Amino acid sequence: MTHLRKLGRACGVALLALVVAVSMPATAEAQKKKKEEEAPTKSYVFPYILVMMITGLGLMTICRPSSRKERVDEKKKEEEV
Repeated sequence: MTHLRKLGRACGVALLALVVAVSMPATAEAQKKKKEEEAPTKSYVFPYILVMMITGLGLMTICRPSSRKERVDEKKKEEEV
């Protein structure tokens, strides 16, 4: 039984190698055609930086502790009195 499994595995690997070998030229040809038809790519670096800056400013505005700090100080003063 083990010999049969080894033979089946070897046939499977050989079949996979054959399929890959046959499909490679077609894939390469399709990529060449795609590159020729492609329009110039657009850079998205600036929009991403802008979004990150706006998100950072929003988080800094929302998470700043100054308004909460005043409330805590007022509560401590009320407890002391």
